Amino acid sequence: MARTEEQILEVIRALLTKTVERGCTQEEASAAAAKAQELLQKYKLEMAEIPTEDTEVKPDMRKSHLDVKGKGHDGSWKAMLLHRVAKYNFCRAIELSGLDKSLLFGTATDVEVVTMLFNWIVEQLERFATEFWKEYDGTDRRPTWRRSFFTAAVNAIGNRLFEQQQEFEKSSEKSTALVLVSKGQVDKFVNDTLGPVGHARPRGSNGSMGGSLAGSVAGHMVNLDKPNKRLGDGQ
Repeated sequence: MARTEEQILEVIRALLTKTVERGCTQEEASAAAAKAQELLQKYKLEMAEIPTEDTEVKPDMRKSHLDVKGKGHDGSWKAMLLHRVAKYNFCRAIELSGLDKSLLFGTATDVEVVTMLFNWIVEQLERFATEFWKEYDGTDRRPTWRRSFFTAAVNAIGNRLFEQQQEFEKSSEKSTALVLVSKGQVDKFVNDTLGPVGHARPRGSNGSMGGSLAGSVAGHMVNLDKPNKRLGDGQ
């Protein structure tokens, strides 16, 4: 029997109560957060529709530090990647100047999803870089090749995430509203926390054609759905 919208909203509400603060393990809380995000998008629902004990719905906003340090002379590709993943998953990433960390802002649920997706993509790209470099027979130096590889890979992934969000927004007016509301909430939280902050454009390098071509291929090979399956969604 198909669930009603009220039943689905109640399931999401119950999932969002499974937090570390309420006695769940980090793995259980992460799994619940990812499942709630999945249901919100699948049924095109908004956080404001979820029943709560309070009469006013206040999103649980979070600020998290993520390590974006690259290996050797790889450049700032991890900061670039986090920026893209956050942008298209209702969060915002701010790179800390002179440090190897970035600040991630968003709701507790979205921050969990972005963190898991970011770490999963990093794991895949580092593996692809090692494998593709072994097959490279050109004359470019390894550091130059790797910087170009990661820049192209992140650009390809960013384009894929952008296309996913476009499809999500086209699915209904409610989906478009969810994106706009989420963006407004996150921007307000960032401004309340740090003051006015501009949207910096991520930087990269394309000094190796061979590295760029390999990175573009890798960016299209990356699995963007793996985190949800890792968290035990029954697949």
